[in-house]
Amino acid sequence: MGPSALAKSWRFVGDVREGDGKRRLAKLSAEHGMWDCVRCVHCTEYCPKGVAPLETIENLRGEAMKKGLVDNHGAKHVDSMV
Repeated sequence: MGPSALAKSWRFVGDVREGDGKRRLAKLSAEHGMWDCVRCVHCTEYCPKGVAPLETIENLRGEAMKKGLVDNHGAKHVDSMV
């Protein structure tokens, strides 16, 4: 999943009216999802719309961890660093 799709996903996950955020975050936490971002900042640097996808990807990760979605390689890595 690319940075554009992840940035757009935050719009739905962050909307309290959505009500399905945890299920959506679980899908985004799967393989080739938000945890595959290596923070190279290229997406933010080259985004033609000036969206700053890296910031939204970090928001998605934080929200997933708050909701207990920690059974994946990315969340385990973050937990080991804290």
